[in-house]
Amino acid sequence: MRLNNIFACLLISLLLLTKEIPAYCWGAGQNPSFTGPPRLSQVDLFTVRVSWKGIIKRKQCADDFVVKYWIRAFPNQYNVTDLVKGDFTDIKVIPKIHYSFQAVAREDKGLVGGVDYNKSPIVDFKTTTSVSPILNPTKNDHPDLWQKEIVHDILYDGSR
Repeated sequence: MRLNNIFACLLISLLLLTKEIPAYCWGAGQNPSFTGPPRLSQVDLFTVRVSWKGIIKRKQCADDFVVKYWIRAFPNQYNVTDLVKGDFTDIKVIPKIHYSFQAVAREDKGLVGGVDYNKSPIVDFKTTTSVSPILNPTKNDHPDLWQKEIVHDILYDGSR
């Protein structure tokens, strides 16, 4: 009986000391996944907002997110953002240079399982001085831009 009390006290102590519980989802096929590339928008000439809102399945299984990005001509010289808990992050870039972006959902499976990195498709983007473009937009993002030909030119210029 005394051994059971010691075990119970030890278990309760361990549970109280645990700060965070990973969001890992058990079972086959329960990883977070992306339905498409991240959505990109220009905040200013030096900043790109990368968002995965609405394009991730099983978001509850992801502990956090990072964005891997690089100048398109130099894919081996990539950068990775700090961990992000929300739906987007802003990244400083060199103006008017083509960059590639990839959102990554991190899934911490604990000491035994390690960390899984579930990646989105890659998308390219370049800031511009003419307008504030959105890549992978919907009509709700900027309804006024859908009336202008420049959106078509920016999104479908063939340089991606």
